[in-house]
Amino acid sequence: MTASKLASASAARATSMTATPRRPQLLWNGRQTRRVAEPVPAQTLEIVRPRLERAATSGKLPGSGAHLSTTPLFEGEAGAPENRLIWTNDNLVALTSLLRGDDEHAPLEGQVDLIYIDPPFAVQNNFTINVEIGDGVSDEKEPSLIEQLAYEDTWKDGLDSYLSMMRDRLELLKRLLKPTGSIYVHCDWHAGHYLKVLMDEVFGYENFLSEIAWKRTAAHSSAKRYGPVHDVILVYSMSPMFTWNQQYTAHSIEYVKVHYNQQDSDGRRWMPDNLTAKGISRGSSGMSWRGFDVSAKGRHWAFTLEQLEQLDEEGMIHWPESGGWPRFKRYLDSMQGVHLQDVWLDVDPVNSQATEAVGYPTQKPVALLQRILAASSNPGDLVLDAFAGSGTTAVAAETMKDADGKPAPRRWLAIDCGKFAIHITRKRLIEQQGRPFTVENIGYYTRADWQSLLARRPSARVYRDSLVEIYGGQPTEGYAYLHGRKGAHWVHVGPLDRPITETDLPDILAEAASTEIRAVDILSADIPVDWNPNAAEYQYGVTVHPKIIPQAAVEAVRSRLKRRRRKDPDIEPAPEIHFFTPPDVEIAVIPQPGSVTVKLTRLTIDLDDCLSTQDERKRAQIKAKIADWTALADYWAVDWDWREDQPFQNRWQTFRTRKQRDLTMQVSHTYADTDRGEKRIAVKVTDIFGNDGLKVIRVRI
Repeated sequence: MTASKLASASAARATSMTATPRRPQLLWNGRQTRRVAEPVPAQTLEIVRPRLERAATSGKLPGSGAHLSTTPLFEGEAGAPENRLIWTNDNLVALTSLLRGDDEHAPLEGQVDLIYIDPPFAVQNNFTINVEIGDGVSDEKEPSLIEQLAYEDTWKDGLDSYLSMMRDRLELLKRLLKPTGSIYVHCDWHAGHYLKVLMDEVFGYENFLSEIAWKRTAAHSSAKRYGPVHDVILVYSMSPMFTWNQQYTAHSIEYVKVHYNQQDSDGRRWMPDNLTAKGISRGSSGMSWRGFDVSAKGRHWAFTLEQLEQLDEEGMIHWPESGGWPRFKRYLDSMQGVHLQDVWLDVDPVNSQATEAVGYPTQKPVALLQRILAASSNPGDLVLDAFAGSGTTAVAAETMKDADGKPAPRRWLAIDCGKFAIHITRKRLIEQQGRPFTVENIGYYTRADWQSLLARRPSARVYRDSLVEIYGGQPTEGYAYLHGRKGAHWVHVGPLDRPITETDLPDILAEAASTEIRAVDILSADIPVDWNPNAAEYQYGVTVHPKIIPQAAVEAVRSRLKRRRRKDPDIEPAPEIHFFTPPDVEIAVIPQPGSVTVKLTRLTIDLDDCLSTQDERKRAQIKAKIADWTALADYWAVDWDWREDQPFQNRWQTFRTRKQRDLTMQVSHTYADTDRGEKRIAVKVTDIFGNDGLKVIRVRI
């Protein structure tokens, strides 16, 4: 291309967008393209009413059944919970759906009081989570395929695609905010300056409030640069009428020593301060008091004469021995402190030894979020976090206190694409014994980057055939939903970008029921947290064996398809790749007159599947530390009256934490006299790797 053509192309690019005078904008590849998401109804997967049970003593053997019941702070049995924990593999869809509302939820446009988001920072981010197995042994849980694809989609074109992703979401977040609302965006040195300019454009330069520097680590050794030890939090309001509650920090030790250098006999520190103010007042505060005429100095008393007498009577006025002017005794313990500044050095990060640490790589401290919520929201306000991660925003909202130490929670919405993140958040919220909340799922979409793989180049058939081969099966022809066969099982390949759901099952199982083979392996990007194929299996007489597609399988498919496009004659046999199997749950239900006891009797998981990312030595070490199946269970909950047409009613829970490793293995429940008859008791179990299993048993009470 000639220099003139290059110049013409550059000029065309520069004029492809226009900026308002004095409002400069960022220019990036793809800026003109906006991805529009269609709203979809929220599906409530479970309603959690915290009633946590703990093993009676830390030394009690797991499975003994001994437990302690903790009474929740909020019963909240009536009506649907306001607080919502939302699992989605695209928060753009979730935010669009919140704006629109559905049959169960009112539209939230202009209804949110405060937004805090902590989006992914940079291409190098690692979402591997440390999973504690016990006795000092841990495993690294890799991100799910859905999480991997979401992250690849965010950064596929570097900062260009990142800015497009953030712009699309910031515009929706703005629509959700009230006129009195504020938004806090947590970022670091990789993209903070880009986000600042982008947010100036979306929210208005005039609505920029602060750039907070939070010191997130003590020191960082970096070659040939200053150690990056702080994150940036950008703060914008919707209007000048934004909610603001002034926050304070304590005076430094040096400041106290210098200024509050006087002490009473009881040890109370104080500093001498003025009793006068500038200007002459014509009121009583301008008169002479105790022989001191302030008007002669061009000033007036800061208090009325009656107030001065009262202060002196209470010992609040200091009379210098030298006979000088009286001074006001400003006590240190009566001062709120220093107005909070925009450099935060006093909120410690969550390190591996912190009591609140849950092993999540980007976990932020509760104190950080509580400070933000205290400043920019009031009790009962609605707070939203669209990148919830380990759930710190929801935990902070649930545990807020007022000035007197009484509960002052905020309402909250927390959204994340990671099922393990949802599991961690659910545990943390239950542990707080707060108000009921829902676990929901909102919508799916097909990423543009993967549409060619799924539908066009290569065709969906070629993709499915390759994945069946990677799984170790043989592709089939002549079926709509049975894509392959492996031994005595059919194979169905689900979509990459969403979990398989129970609504997908009828077509698959009906086709399998028309054949002599009555078992189907379903390959899926993930398994829903409320997965229960029992009814469909019974209806069609076909057993379902779900298998979770690992990232390694997708990479192997990519490699094979590239080689086929090059017409490579030597495509190697399918590599041995583990497709994870969700846990199999076994329970015992023992009815008694008017009550029932439920025991968790076994949890079966394929350890080789779950530990496939470890080398043989580490795999053997972990297996040796697992004494029996009880060490594999991380969490379980019970619905005492499960119904297919309703969400799982999570009314009893027990789970492990870093400090409390024991898990009670049985629980009893008494039914009211008016609530007896045939019941279906459902038990939901989550293993230590974050995989869910559900078991339903009929019983007559």
